[in-house]
Amino acid sequence: MAAGMQKKKAAPDAWAPWLLLPLAAAVALAACFLAGSGFFPQPWQKQDAASIEIVLDTPFPVEGANLTASAFSSCGSFSLYLDGNMIAGGQARADATFVAKAGAHRLEARSEGCASSLAFEVRKRECEDGAVKNCSIGGCGGLQECANGAYGGCVLQKRACAEGDMVGCNLDGCQFGYSICNSCGQFGPCAPKPGNGSC
Repeated sequence: MAAGMQKKKAAPDAWAPWLLLPLAAAVALAACFLAGSGFFPQPWQKQDAASIEIVLDTPFPVEGANLTASAFSSCGSFSLYLDGNMIAGGQARADATFVAKAGAHRLEARSEGCASSLAFEVRKRECEDGAVKNCSIGGCGGLQECANGAYGGCVLQKRACAEGDMVGCNLDGCQFGYSICNSCGQFGPCAPKPGNGSC
């Protein structure tokens, strides 16, 4: 090569970048296909926490009555306990019927990864179902009926008249009098009319 002559650099190919466009498009298309097919893991979604729920069939248990406890589990196999004693077990649900004495009690459900409890009070039986007794509210008479071993609220007699109403009545077969409606809506005892003589 002659002295003083310099080697010319080859000019870059002007069309080379255009070769990358089809390649990039192919890569993007492949990525979309793989994502839609589940190849790539999907974003983690929070799952509902597993738990056990205990339900008692009555909110006001009474001494001597049959009680039923039900437990529902999303934790798998579990056991149900009453005051520390196992009374049932199951995979997703367990039911147990029992009779509890008056006082405080506790239901517990336990599995390998979950636990739940329910405290309840059993009332002492004070009457037999269907029994009635007299009661009063504000001086007005009513009745209390026994249901589930306990007396319910005092139910006043239905009003039969408006206060101050009067109605005639027979005192002894020959004397007539009148009865006055009191503030409780009931007619009072038969009272003789003034000046009404005896037979």
